[in-house]
Amino acid sequence: MNMRPYLILGAAVYVAVQLPFCFLLDYFNGSEGVYWQTLRQLQAGRELYADIFYSQWPLFIRLTSLSQFAPFLDLYAARLIVLAFAPLALWATYRLARRWASEKTAAMCVVLVAVDPLFFNLSHQLTGEIPSLASALWAVVLLVEKPLRRSQLLNVTAAAVLFGAAIQLKALMALPLLITGVLWIMFAGGTSRERVKVVAVLFVGSVVTNMLCLYWGGWMAHGGLAQLQGGLVRQFLSSPFSFNMATNLHAVLDGYDYSVGMWMFSLPALLLSLIYLYRRGEQRMVEPLIVASALCLAFFLFYVRVNTDHLIVFTPIVAFAMALVLARQPPGYSFVATVFIAACLLVTAWEFNWTLPQPRKREVRARQALRSVAPQGSVVMGNNLFLITSVDRLTPPEYTDFSAARAVTGSVSCDSIEERLKQGGISAVAMVKKGLEGLPCPGRTIEDVIRTHFPRLAYDDARTLIFF
Repeated sequence: MNMRPYLILGAAVYVAVQLPFCFLLDYFNGSEGVYWQTLRQLQAGRELYADIFYSQWPLFIRLTSLSQFAPFLDLYAARLIVLAFAPLALWATYRLARRWASEKTAAMCVVLVAVDPLFFNLSHQLTGEIPSLASALWAVVLLVEKPLRRSQLLNVTAAAVLFGAAIQLKALMALPLLITGVLWIMFAGGTSRERVKVVAVLFVGSVVTNMLCLYWGGWMAHGGLAQLQGGLVRQFLSSPFSFNMATNLHAVLDGYDYSVGMWMFSLPALLLSLIYLYRRGEQRMVEPLIVASALCLAFFLFYVRVNTDHLIVFTPIVAFAMALVLARQPPGYSFVATVFIAACLLVTAWEFNWTLPQPRKREVRARQALRSVAPQGSVVMGNNLFLITSVDRLTPPEYTDFSAARAVTGSVSCDSIEERLKQGGISAVAMVKKGLEGLPCPGRTIEDVIRTHFPRLAYDDARTLIFF
């Protein structure tokens, strides 16, 4: 049965369903404010790393900066760029599943990934998880399609470029899948010389791609290493190793607790699926899934700070395992797959009915309050970057990234904030209350520091404070 027309139709329906979410003037994720403000700073002529503090690799922000060709629609255009990678990730998932299983299993795997609440949610967010996942999955697709043949060396080169790009976009998504691809090559047959050649091309191509991205993004010329050290590197070094492992393991196991639908794609579901397949004698199917999931889990244990978005890397693995189980139901029980997929779809739809950010009255009031105290063209400081950017105001470029990582490492502190406020040129301060926690402020709070220079409150609710 030719599944291509159904896949194209499904991708079109998926994108059509996602479009309304892309055009909501509301935040889905705190990182969206950081990226959106960074895009506005670039449009204002500031240089990444030279003027703008940006503690990440440059490829994602350079890619989404193409949205500047749609003035005043930059947030929506950037989200659409991210959305374009979602069908590519689904297509790569289908190709990988089809490589090891039947058309029916591959189709069910794609549907399960598409209705996963986390994948659905990240597909319209201005974050790098979906582009990185799509790039890494396509790299694996190219690797497993007979890479040891001379005619397929081009596949390996393309895979190396994609892995390099995926590492730039979000390293945590790419590295476990890269190692899985390398292990596949090592056991794929062929002579040892051929295998070494393929691995060498993969390694060199990934490194060269990363270096080109860093050069193009201005990372080398403008002190990107120092800013990376001021963010993620220092956060890693400043946290006890055992603490990272314990908290990350807890985050991985409990990362799905807020979502009923996500439990269907959790590690217990993966474990039960693998046990079922193993007992049926499906070791050939089980082994690649065990290797991939073990590598992902190992990276999560040693990563600095795991959040729910990072767990998206497990979704294709769990979906494939579950699709294998559903495809192997005894005769007369084929309805189980239909019922299960329908249940996943209904749960996802129900969860988004009450978790979907709507144009909330308090957000509208906060924007009105900020406009009233910060005239057009003025500078606003604070960690509520989505609010600041939504009213077309800029922050000081060195505080474009106001993330928790900077607070943990001390590259942002009460003293540094107070020093910047003393320099003047700031009309207001917009803070998220939750973000006031964790800043190094011995003997005082960040609110005390802000009130020293901006004693009046323009807005105060359960989430946001606006000082002027």
